[in-house]
Amino acid sequence: AQEFTTQQNNQTGMIIHVVQGERELVRDCRSLAKFDLKGIPPLPAGVARVKVNFTVDADGLLTVSAREEHTGVEQKVEVKPSYGLAEGEIERMIRDSFEHGKADMEERLLRESKSEAERLLVSLKPALEKYTIDKAQYSAFMAKISELEKALTQNNRNQIDKIREELNSLSETLAEQIMNEGVSGVLKGKKVDEV
Repeated sequence: AQEFTTQQNNQTGMIIHVVQGERELVRDCRSLAKFDLKGIPPLPAGVARVKVNFTVDADGLLTVSAREEHTGVEQKVEVKPSYGLAEGEIERMIRDSFEHGKADMEERLLRESKSEAERLLVSLKPALEKYTIDKAQYSAFMAKISELEKALTQNNRNQIDKIREELNSLSETLAEQIMNEGVSGVLKGKKVDEV
């Protein structure tokens, strides 16, 4: 089993693509099945939890199911092998994974860094519009956001990670403010003994 989450705010669906192979990237593997999981609640990016289970029965039949943990909505597919792999194909797949392993890993890590940075931008931009912060803090956010957006157009994973971490640190103050406003809203008009 493995857990996944949404990439966009209010995302209500997800495509599950099942592949076979030893390479890091989907494009370099053999596609076995695809299915849609719909009915994910419209939550902020990264909040929904989708658990994907891979089960192989005694006959070698692979069943892949995806379940959204908040609602219990589930979808599954049985992967019936249309053909097996010859020993030579298996050897080639393993050889390719060794030959391209370092480059594949670097590309996967770059894509993951970009994805995390994009998810941060997706959640941070609406928060900056919704909550009031002083001009200096707002300017600092916008400068760092611009820096991160520029880094995303390049392929320097270390730079993307560095700027994302700086933006995360900068957003801690905003997160505290959001929490304080939320708590204040809940407690407004209540007496101490009611809490």
